[in-house]
Amino acid sequence: LERLGALMRDALLEALDVAHFGEVLRETHMRSIPGLKHGCMRFALHHFDELVERPEVFLSPLQELPEVLGDLFRLSRCWKDG
Repeated sequence: LERLGALMRDALLEALDVAHFGEVLRETHMRSIPGLKHGCMRFALHHFDELVERPEVFLSPLQELPEVLGDLFRLSRCWKDG
């Protein structure tokens, strides 16, 4: 069962795109799926420029979750400093 969960997580992250990032991150937070949330944050690092260019794509689904937005802003500091 654990292996199936890992396979599903990997498949979802491979299919993830900028247009669905906010929705997926919101659901992983709401449903407390830490492995998937971590993968979404890695996705954010790798697609940071695209996300900054199109904030309307991910901000709307996350507007009720200030702690998740805070995580993203902290992540942006790492990207900027790195």
